[in-house]
Amino acid sequence: MNQTTERKPKKVPTSGVRPKKRNRRLKQEIRQRKQQEQQRRELRRGYVVLGLLAVLVLLFFLNFRTRQVDGVSMVPTLADNDRLLVRRTEAFARYELITFEPADKAGESYVKRIIGLPGDRLHLDGNRLYLYEATTKQQTNSQAGTFSAEQLPDGALTVLLSPEAVQSIGTQTEIPANQYFVLGDNRSNSRDSREMGLITSDQIEGVVVFRYFPLTSIGRVS
Repeated sequence: MNQTTERKPKKVPTSGVRPKKRNRRLKQEIRQRKQQEQQRRELRRGYVVLGLLAVLVLLFFLNFRTRQVDGVSMVPTLADNDRLLVRRTEAFARYELITFEPADKAGESYVKRIIGLPGDRLHLDGNRLYLYEATTKQQTNSQAGTFSAEQLPDGALTVLLSPEAVQSIGTQTEIPANQYFVLGDNRSNSRDSREMGLITSDQIEGVVVFRYFPLTSIGRVS
């Protein structure tokens, strides 16, 4: 008598994927989406940082410029080959260091110290110039034509001018608006207002604010 064995049919998952494998794939997809979102956030942050850097660089070039000292006219304050950061401005104070383009040497840049401001008094005796900050009384006497070299205040600066500077100053009794008298700190070796006469605000590039080289002398400049 022949016997037959009844075989049970195999169960086939309706989804075609086992539950564990499906869960793993779902977790991988979630991780991938999170990674993609993280990458997009980092990319956006990168764009923001680049934008801010571009703005800062633009502001730097709009407001600052660099200059290199050539010569010893500002010793001991500045030395030959010092690198300087110059801030563009239209307001200048007495004793500030500035850079400017000489009227007779286009394209060059000098660094000097502001000694005389608009409104300061000038008294020219031959090639000898007396420069001082006027008081109300001194202004009145000078305007009345009664002011002499003997009446100069004790703080008056006395310098000898070149014939060209004497001619440029002429009969002026005070520094005009938007003009300045500048000197190098190394008075014995400096081409400045004693030779060039007054400089104008249009010639001025800006105020020296920082020395960034050499590293041994890095810092603010005054």
